Amino acid sequence: MLDAILQWVQSLAPGWGYTVLALAAMIEYIFPPFPGDTITLLGAVLIDAVGWSLPAVLTAVTLGSVAGAWIDYEAGAALARGGQDNWLGRKLASEAVKPKVDLLCERFARHGAIYIGLNRFVPGIRAFFFVVAGMAGLPRGPVIFWSAASALAWNGLIIALGYAIGFNLPALSQWVSRYTTAAYAVMALVGVIMAVRWWKGRQSSKAKQGSPSD
Repeated sequence: MLDAILQWVQSLAPGWGYTVLALAAMIEYIFPPFPGDTITLLGAVLIDAVGWSLPAVLTAVTLGSVAGAWIDYEAGAALARGGQDNWLGRKLASEAVKPKVDLLCERFARHGAIYIGLNRFVPGIRAFFFVVAGMAGLPRGPVIFWSAASALAWNGLIIALGYAIGFNLPALSQWVSRYTTAAYAVMALVGVIMAVRWWKGRQSSKAKQGSPSD
């Protein structure tokens, strides 16, 4: 599969190839299951295989990531402006969901730069960071800046790793796969810890409500 994609991208003129890399990086933020990191790996391999420009490859995948992040941000901002005019807006404004959304937006308002700066290193939920940033009303300029910094760091790391291991596509793919698996494991552990803390807090609250008053 990867070899077939590599041959197809390699057959393109460099200008079109850079465009494909940028579009793939953008689509990953709009449709998270799309394997955008795989395209970055292919771009890294093509730097060595056919002499594609390293700055051009790095620029293409970074600009694509920023464009996708910007679209997610605008979607979140539009959702916040729309209020309860649509089904999702009404769901988010419901009594059961709204406190959680408000808490999440509040945390993003306080620590948004950290979340956005780390987004590119978190698989699967990258788009969610920017949707919430838009909903929380974070300033557009800093969001775009930190999304670019994060994408540049991640893409640069992949390309640097490509140099270190000789632009071996299977080895690069295996590294990204292992990293993704480890990241998901950490996210799952954090989720379990948060769930346990929530359950204990709920039990403590029930105990206090059920205890006799003096």
